[in-house]
Amino acid sequence: GRFQLQLQGCWRSPFPSLHFVNTTNASQHVTGLTTLICDESAPLPIRQVASITLKNCLYSKNEAQQDVLDERWLAVDAGLRNSVKTALFPLLTSPHLEVRSGVAQAVAQIGLVEIPQEQWPDLIDALVKGIQEAQQNAGARVSLLQCLGYICEEIDPAHAESKSSDVLTAIVQAMRKEEPEAEVRVRASEVLANALRFARSNMEKENERNYIMQIIAEGIQAEDEDMRKASYSCLCSVAEEYYDLLGEYIPHLWGMSLNTIMNDDEEVGIAAFEFWSNVASEEGERAMEMNDAQPSLNFISAILKDIVSVTLTMLTRQDDDNDEEEGWGISHAAGRCLQLSSEAVGEVIVEHVRQFIQDNIKGDDWHQREAAALCLGSILVDDSEPSDNMIHFLKEAVIPLSQLLKDNDVRVRDTTMWTLGRIVEVAPAALSEHATQVCEAFVNGLQQEPRVAAHAAWALHNVAQLMQLEEFREVIKYITQIVQNLLSASDRGDAHMKNLRNSCYEAVAYFIQCANEDAIALIEGLFEGFISRLQHAVVMVVQNQSDRDHQFQIQEQLCNIIQTAVYKVRPEVVARNADLIMELVVQVLQGRNGEIAEEALLCGGAVASALGSDFGKYVERFVPFVLKGLEEVRSGDVVAVAVGVTSEMFNAKAGMNEAILSEVCKRLASALQSIDLWREVKGAIFTTFGDIAMAVEGSFMQYVQPLFSIMENAARSSLEEVEKDEDTVAYLNNLRTGIFEGISGMLQGLRTLEPFHDAIKGFLPVFGNFMVQFAESPETDDALKKSIAGVVGDILSAYPAEGIQFARNPSLQKTVEECCTSDNEAIRDVGEFAKKMISKFH
Repeated sequence: GRFQLQLQGCWRSPFPSLHFVNTTNASQHVTGLTTLICDESAPLPIRQVASITLKNCLYSKNEAQQDVLDERWLAVDAGLRNSVKTALFPLLTSPHLEVRSGVAQAVAQIGLVEIPQEQWPDLIDALVKGIQEAQQNAGARVSLLQCLGYICEEIDPAHAESKSSDVLTAIVQAMRKEEPEAEVRVRASEVLANALRFARSNMEKENERNYIMQIIAEGIQAEDEDMRKASYSCLCSVAEEYYDLLGEYIPHLWGMSLNTIMNDDEEVGIAAFEFWSNVASEEGERAMEMNDAQPSLNFISAILKDIVSVTLTMLTRQDDDNDEEEGWGISHAAGRCLQLSSEAVGEVIVEHVRQFIQDNIKGDDWHQREAAALCLGSILVDDSEPSDNMIHFLKEAVIPLSQLLKDNDVRVRDTTMWTLGRIVEVAPAALSEHATQVCEAFVNGLQQEPRVAAHAAWALHNVAQLMQLEEFREVIKYITQIVQNLLSASDRGDAHMKNLRNSCYEAVAYFIQCANEDAIALIEGLFEGFISRLQHAVVMVVQNQSDRDHQFQIQEQLCNIIQTAVYKVRPEVVARNADLIMELVVQVLQGRNGEIAEEALLCGGAVASALGSDFGKYVERFVPFVLKGLEEVRSGDVVAVAVGVTSEMFNAKAGMNEAILSEVCKRLASALQSIDLWREVKGAIFTTFGDIAMAVEGSFMQYVQPLFSIMENAARSSLEEVEKDEDTVAYLNNLRTGIFEGISGMLQGLRTLEPFHDAIKGFLPVFGNFMVQFAESPETDDALKKSIAGVVGDILSAYPAEGIQFARNPSLQKTVEECCTSDNEAIRDVGEFAKKMISKFH
């Protein structure tokens, strides 16, 4: 009673929902949760939930939100934070498992926030000490190890490298075969798998590395199955982090893992395959990058004959009781290892599997036939141009594979359908002589069991992109038949199984997207049928939540199909059906009880793009949903869609009056300032402001000054952010591109207005400086270069006197030249425009 009410009061606190605005609320919330966690009279499940709730207050999957939560926790009074830590840490050795496990998560999350700020510098030391001292308390050691493991998994290695020796000492000691508690060994092994990320200084010392590898090897030979699996997880981490140091261990590791695969329990064998898959993956990546600084050491090539042999053996070890494709067995792991090994060594692997495929593809036992089909599909390498020899080999296999689509065993037909889909995807030339027959087989496959039909739909999805190739142009005349069969399959009573319905709809949309000029008339012939299907989906009888979810799914997929078709068919075809389309779009949006259907918004945006100013008559009913979408800052996908649709409506110049302009700009500005907004959306919002400025021209003047200030702050903040990883680099490029696209839009839309000239003069030196800095950054991508060149050209075109400084800047000139030589036509056009403007000053 009272404990549940107390917990509910904490749970409903504004802190977890990210809305508290001062540290008082946070302090009250944290105090309440800590008191509850420490209350020995409270029920154990309540104390556990309170611990997890405290952890969740400090954790978000979204990086930007995580930064906000970190700041808010650190803003809480240091004395209170210390009292929380002092109260919680001893509970890691509580006699109650529920308390220990919950507190381990809470303490770890606090540590992940505070350790980088040097607010809890001795936490890792305290955990290590506790693990070493609690020799007689296995439960406490497990919880201390779990807490340390959570930290090791997430912490930036830079903040843990100085502790690596102490951490490894405690972990390895707990992993030794002399440790009497199996669970302690397992948990210690799990920690090691994560701690190796920041143990380079130790692993580069031969004696320490040898000892760690010895302990892992002992774990692989342990009696406990979980320990053997955990030890292979450690080996996977070694392969990922220290591939270059593996050489001397490869022979011994191969011997141990071969014994495991052939003789151990299946799950341990799968873990052993995972290690070699990691090795092969690393070699495949290195082979693709061809970086002399990080060459492949060709471990897979050295044991290729042996690893292929054991892999092929295990391909035939399918589970006889499993014909529903559930789970991940040893044969799946073998197929995955074979696929990655193929990527590592290339087509040389064909000669090692050719005989196996030929001997088994017509075998009497279904295990043989399925293994042969899986083997063939697994050796096909993405993003690699197959050789003539490979094409010839695959051509020979097409007819036998097609015959397997009539096999009595569903597992054989399912894998074969996947393999043929892979051939279409990776080596379509192998099907050039049988394109029509193979497509017919895929269409027939839509009538088979859901798992086979789903793969048939995926295979047809791959066929769609081949319509651009001369040898597959005959497929175009079958579009109507293929699409109608896909739609029929989506109507099956079991279409909810194996993602069949979604696979069919996605294939239909992709056929439309890939349609060339020769196919447009066929798409137009199907267009009204798509709309009719959406009509039926809107009035579908709904009796329960399951029916409602089913209806929503169908509506979203049909909106996507119609949206894709709108961009393909002639504008007059859209205009003829626009009233009905927009009525259905509005009904779909109205039927979501406040939620925004993204695909319906996109469909409306596509119609706006097709109709231009004629879209005006739909604005009154449609725009409120767009405005609602712009407010959904916590749902990144929704707000991103709403921003894109906003651009389409303004580009269409479709009745966007002053009142709508005001509401849109207010929401866009509010979104930019929201802490909950996905950072990836910010660049698109700046671009949209530029689109709006071009569309409404003088009406936009009132927003120019504040928008310039926001842009300046965003650009300056981007310079302060460390380009620490690919995601951050991509975000910064996207943000900066959006800023300059927004400026270009304003320059093009407002250049004739004297007030705009006055406003931009004060900002030109600032933005010019940003352009130079971004142009000189080695991380700047092509899209950002294009936007910089665009601004240079627009400024010189609109205000030559102020723009001369940009025309003469070497860094900007270099960026413009790079755009002029781009392989991308749109980038070249912008570069040529800017170059033409610059040439006027020479």
